[in-house]
Amino acid sequence: RVTWGKPIEFIFSLLGYMVGLGNLWRFSYLCFKNGGGAFLVPYLLSVAVFGLPMYIFEIAIGQFTQQGKLNAWDRIPIMKVCGWILKQSSTSTQHTLANSRTMRDILTLLAHFLYYVLRLPNEQDSIYGGFNWPMLICLVLSYLSIVAITIKGIKSSGKVVYISATLPYLMIIVLLIRGLTLDGALNGISKLLIPKFEELANTQVWIEAASQVLYTYAIGFASLTTFSSYNNFNNNFYRQALILVPVGAFTSLLMGLMTFSYLGHMASVLGVNVDKILKSGPGLIFQVIPLGFSLLPLPQLWSVLFFGMFYFVAVDSFSDFDALVTSILDIFPRFKGTGRRRVLANFAVAFVLFVASCTQLTSSGIYIFEFIFYYGASGIILLLLALCESLSVGWLWDVNQFAIDLEKMTGDKLSLWFKLCYRYFIPAITSSIFLFYCAKWTPLKVGDFVYPVWANLLGWILSLCSLLWIPGVFIYVLYKGRGSMKQV
Repeated sequence: RVTWGKPIEFIFSLLGYMVGLGNLWRFSYLCFKNGGGAFLVPYLLSVAVFGLPMYIFEIAIGQFTQQGKLNAWDRIPIMKVCGWILKQSSTSTQHTLANSRTMRDILTLLAHFLYYVLRLPNEQDSIYGGFNWPMLICLVLSYLSIVAITIKGIKSSGKVVYISATLPYLMIIVLLIRGLTLDGALNGISKLLIPKFEELANTQVWIEAASQVLYTYAIGFASLTTFSSYNNFNNNFYRQALILVPVGAFTSLLMGLMTFSYLGHMASVLGVNVDKILKSGPGLIFQVIPLGFSLLPLPQLWSVLFFGMFYFVAVDSFSDFDALVTSILDIFPRFKGTGRRRVLANFAVAFVLFVASCTQLTSSGIYIFEFIFYYGASGIILLLLALCESLSVGWLWDVNQFAIDLEKMTGDKLSLWFKLCYRYFIPAITSSIFLFYCAKWTPLKVGDFVYPVWANLLGWILSLCSLLWIPGVFIYVLYKGRGSMKQV
């Protein structure tokens, strides 16, 4: 199996993935919504209790087996289905902003995003709505970019990450420094950081903190397993993880500071409170932040920097695409024979994902996006997968045997804390969060639109399709296997 040219390529690949889209638009909103600085308490606890332990495990199983996300689970055949986690790559778009200081200009920019980019129906103008052909070109270019990066596997992507992983950090720092010089910036940051500890009594805060940790570190997406499978067997991933995980938490906070510095300035100029202009999801990236730039001198410069950063962040999600292609090649090894077959596999996977992505270029695209994100890649699904993985390493692999295998690879001993997390803390916490989630569940809502009953029912079916494979394969392997349950 091919390996990374240098260990730093593996580190940069994980680093670039941690500057993900979830950090860019989700962390800031959740922090503001769930008690400001108080949200950091459940967030950092989640990082310590199951973020870091599961991060180490997903890297370990890939490096130990030298296999992608499916075949890696041959180490624990009865739980092999945990490898079937797919995540569609994200794309980004951008447009140039004029300097806008009037409400009319701001409404014009909002209309451009809502009715031209998203193609939401507009009764007053029949030109809007329908299929978004200009964005189709952007989608094609996005997939071609990802195919070009991954066309030779890690031999090509390992070189790209030198730029795609480091440039976003440079741009974030530049944008943050500029944001801190603006009027109202400190007021915006105070809204983000001033703690409201009474919010910690709300179970939803803990659920969203735990979910965000999984998004930040890509736990449950199996990209970590794929990337680590290209490591040398004796690579010390244990120490690398102990450095990368705190960097991921710091990155989340850094992006939050950058975002709220501009939100504070925008609120100051418009004479409103920050909570009146804050949005979640893509709206934060494509509506609120660009409006903040439009209030600055040279708005085009800051917009280019921001969307340039956003592009590289989105491109860094190629790891999901690469993980999928690697899994297919592991299942059908005959396609590994020549470079041409690897290229054909890349284009075939890209075409299938491209066709699926086209559904989000219609006037209902934003609703489809939110539906898939809420049910198909929801935090609660990832939490349940983390539960299954922790049971796998804690009891089926056996945490003591895992510690021996880890020491064999890295030379370091697994601490008692991680052993307790794998066996007791993670299963107890994730199962408790799931029960609270079921008790507090509310129908999906986007803006003023509440999804109908049939849509939510379809969503639950979509979620169950991701989960029912686990007990199904568990029973099948147990029935077909030979020997004791632990041997199976």
